[in-house]
Amino acid sequence: PFARSKGLTVARIGHLARVMEDVHDFSLEVLLAQSDGKAIAKDIRGELNALQRKDLSKMPHWERRNVYGELRELRKDLRVREKRAVAEVLKSCDILLGTCTGIASKHLNMPQFARDIAGFDAVVIDEAAQALEAACWIPIVHGRKLVLAGDHCQLPPTITCDAAARKQKDGSPGLEQTLFDRLLAAVPKAEQGRLMRMLTTQYRMHGDIMRWSSEELYEGRLQAHESVGTHLLKDLPHVRGDGFTACPLMMIDTAHCDMWESDAVEGDTPSLHSHSKCNPSEGEVVLEVVRKLREAGVEQQEIAVISPYNAQVDLVSRLLEHEFSSVEVGTVDGFQGREKEAIVQTSNACLLVLVR
Repeated sequence: PFARSKGLTVARIGHLARVMEDVHDFSLEVLLAQSDGKAIAKDIRGELNALQRKDLSKMPHWERRNVYGELRELRKDLRVREKRAVAEVLKSCDILLGTCTGIASKHLNMPQFARDIAGFDAVVIDEAAQALEAACWIPIVHGRKLVLAGDHCQLPPTITCDAAARKQKDGSPGLEQTLFDRLLAAVPKAEQGRLMRMLTTQYRMHGDIMRWSSEELYEGRLQAHESVGTHLLKDLPHVRGDGFTACPLMMIDTAHCDMWESDAVEGDTPSLHSHSKCNPSEGEVVLEVVRKLREAGVEQQEIAVISPYNAQVDLVSRLLEHEFSSVEVGTVDGFQGREKEAIVQTSNACLLVLVR
């Protein structure tokens, strides 16, 4: 919507199956299907198919040779037309979107596109503090200016090999050090004001939820926007006020309530991180909290349950699937960057109920 309001054309590069449904219309495949070049290529493919359906066994030798030659030329023309159609769609776009590794697409390396574009005006990498440096270099080489957007105080990249993540014996950094971290450390304090900008207004959470992270991680510089700074669940028109909806943060201590966590193996195939923990009794408490929120009028789509443990995520998903199938359940790192009106966090020893 923002791009359209500014009159900008956008294309999303990536496999259509991995693209969120609400941005399908911006995917390269859909834009290609709507292009004139694709229509011409479709006509050529129709001619090609018609020729291939002919019974060549009944033709004289010279006629078969002519058909083979025609098929060869049509295939060559089809490849050229399809590449040209892709290049024309890409060149017509003001903004190309994709993952760092997705930008390695063969389409961006086609001579027709690379020659005419000769690089992007700017490359913007979002969530750069969570991206491996090696992945960042894939889009960087396509641009003349680089903007890294991210928060190094939040979750680092997900690396399944501990040895690869840690600093190496020769002193070289492990994969856990991102390009964002490295540049942050390399820029002198005197230059940071010129090269770096900190966004100090957040639009996601109540001021009371934000306060700890602001003071501990951001030198107290974070401010909550007025639209969320004092926002409570009970302020929503369809929600009634009660103990669960009239406060921004509720902590339920389950550490001394005979609610014991247990080891669990996720799935049937062992892996480096297949062993996790779950707390069935705390899962029942989560179910009751969700039930209370629903009784107060909070919609299922407005609630999310998160946990640092995959086994607890599986357990809670099973508990909620029949009564509250539209409540989203996921891991803490998997939910990062998302938002809901109410978040229930289960950590196997404590429950947190947070209101956006």
